[in-house]
Amino acid sequence: MKSSINPARISNASRVYNSGKAAAAAIGISPVHYHRLCKEYGIETPAQRRQREKIEQRRYREEKVELRRYREEAVA
Repeated sequence: MKSSINPARISNASRVYNSGKAAAAAIGISPVHYHRLCKEYGIETPAQRRQREKIEQRRYREEKVELRRYREEAVA
């Protein structure tokens, strides 16, 4: 069942707000309905965004450490 709420509104709220609860309140729906719609439309929730950014930062730091190790080995 497709919702009458525009997916663009949901996507915009997901990017602007830092929590699903706040995004849902901005749209005027319950947090449960908001999360169902995000799943239905394939929209990244604020919690998923934070998790993805955390993983990206960890990978970046690991790559930086590896590059530093590689340079140190090349000098030695």
